[in-house]
Amino acid sequence: MEYLTKHETAMFFLQLTHTKKYKNITRLILKFRQKIKSCKYNRKKFIDDYFSKQIFKIYRDEIVANKIKTRESKSPDLDHFIRTKKNNMRDYADAFIRYLRATSLVSFDSNYHMVIAPSKKDDVNHILETVSRSPRRFRDESDFRQYLFSATNVVLLSDSVPAIIQQLKKLGAFPFPGDTIDKLKDILEEKEGDARFESIRKQEQTLRHNYSDCDKIIKTFDAILKRIVPDPSLYLEWNVWRAMTMLNFALMVKANLTFDIDGVPFSNARGNMPDIEAEYEDFKLIIEVTLSTGHTQYNMEGEPVARHFGNAQAKSGKDVYCLFIAPKISEGTLAHFFNLNRMHTRAYGGRTRIVPLNINQFTTFVETARDTDFNEQKKLHNFLSKSVEIISKVADEEEWASYMARNVSCWTVI
Repeated sequence: MEYLTKHETAMFFLQLTHTKKYKNITRLILKFRQKIKSCKYNRKKFIDDYFSKQIFKIYRDEIVANKIKTRESKSPDLDHFIRTKKNNMRDYADAFIRYLRATSLVSFDSNYHMVIAPSKKDDVNHILETVSRSPRRFRDESDFRQYLFSATNVVLLSDSVPAIIQQLKKLGAFPFPGDTIDKLKDILEEKEGDARFESIRKQEQTLRHNYSDCDKIIKTFDAILKRIVPDPSLYLEWNVWRAMTMLNFALMVKANLTFDIDGVPFSNARGNMPDIEAEYEDFKLIIEVTLSTGHTQYNMEGEPVARHFGNAQAKSGKDVYCLFIAPKISEGTLAHFFNLNRMHTRAYGGRTRIVPLNINQFTTFVETARDTDFNEQKKLHNFLSKSVEIISKVADEEEWASYMARNVSCWTVI
C-alpha cells in the first residue's frame, strides 16, 4: 500500500476480521484513494460522507433492525449512532497506530501517513520473508500459550549476527571479529542513539534563525486541531518544540518527547518532567501542552503543571516561566493558574508564573514573531513577565484572559 492514513485505518481496519478479507480491504482502500483524488467538493465532507457509508455497511443489520440505541442516547437516533461509531473507530485507529508505532518498524512521513520506517525496511522485509501469514492451529490452550510466550518462535533480523554487522556498517561502525551477539546489540543500540541525536540536531539547524518552515508549522497546528494527524498529542508536543526552536535566541530548546532513529516523534514526554524546556540568558521557560479540555483538563493538568514549575524553579537560578498550551483553556484551569500566580505557595516555590494560551493564540504568537522579525529574547521575557504582573491590576481570571488575547498579536512590541 506504500502508506496508510489515519482515515483509512479508521474506516477499514475494523473490517479486516479475517485473513481472507485482506485482498478485499486493500481494494477498498485503493478505491477510496481513487475517489478522493477526483473529489470536486470539500475534502473533509467527502471523507465524512464516505465514512458514513462504511458505517452503514458494517452495521447494516443493526440499522435495519433499528437496534441503534447507544449508552449515551435515551432513544434510538440514527445520526447519534453513526457519530458514536465513527468516534469509536477513530479511537481504535489511534490504538492500532500506537501499537504499530511501538514496534519501531512503522513511522510517519511529512504528510502524517504511516509508512515503513526507512531505517527498518530490512527488518520488515525479513519478517515478510520468514514469517508465515497463514493462521496457525493449536491443539489446546496450553499449546497456544507455549507458542505465544516463546522467545524463539519468530527469529527477527536483530537476532542475526551477519544482519547486525551489516546494519552497523551502514551506521559507520566496524565491530571486532568474534564479538558476541549481545556485544553487537549493545554497539548497535549506541550507534542508533547517535543517529537519532544527529537527526534531531539537523532539524534544529534547519529551524533556528529561519522562518521558512513557519507556514508548515502553522498548518500542522491546524491539522492537530482537526485530528488529522495520527497521534495528535504527540504531534502537538513536537510542533510546539519546532515553533520554539524556530523562535531563535534561546540557548537551548529541549523536547522531552522521544524520537525514532529517523528523527520522527515516537512517544510523549514522561509524566515527571515538563514537555519542553527552553533556556535563555536571563530566564528559563518550560512548556506544557495538552489536548484535554473542560473539567478533564483541570483534573489532569492543574497540579502537575504547577509541580513541574516548582521543580524547575527550585533547580534554576533564574526566574522560571511556564507556557501552558491547549485547544481551549477551561474555566477551572484558568482560575487555578490565575490564583497560583497571585498567591505565595511554598510547595511551588512561591508565586508561580504560568501563562495559558489556546492553540490559536499560540499560532498568532508564532506568526507575530515571524511578521515582526523577532530577534531579542528580552521581548519574550517582557511579554511573559507582563502577562503575570497584570494579574495584580485585573479584577478576575476572565479579565486576565482578555488581556492576553488582546496582546498576543503584538507581544513583540509591548
